[in-house]
Amino acid sequence: MARTRKEETYDQMIARYRKDLGEDIHETYTGRCVLGDHGEFTSTFEGFLNNPIGCNSCQREGMITWDRDFNQALVWEAIKKVIADKNKPKVEEAESDTV
Repeated sequence: MARTRKEETYDQMIARYRKDLGEDIHETYTGRCVLGDHGEFTSTFEGFLNNPIGCNSCQREGMITWDRDFNQALVWEAIKKVIADKNKPKVEEAESDTV
C-alpha cells in the first residue's frame, strides 16, 4: 500500500517557515516588481509572513492576481532559499558522516 503524505495547511506552512527561518525572519528584503516601471518594494520576512504583499502599484491598479503570481512568488522563493542555505551545513555534515 502506498504511503500518502499529509497535506500541509497554509497556516501550518507559515508556522514551519517561521520556525525554520529563526532569527533570519527579521531580515529585510527588497524586491523589484517584474513590471519594471513599478519600482521596488521592501519588507521583512516576518512582515511578509504576517501579510504576504508585494508591489503596491500592482495592487493599486487591481492586479492582485498578477502580484500574487509573480512578485510574491519571488519572496516565497527567497524564503525557501534562506531556509535551504541554513540547512545546507547540516546536510553536508550528515552526508560526511555516512561516507
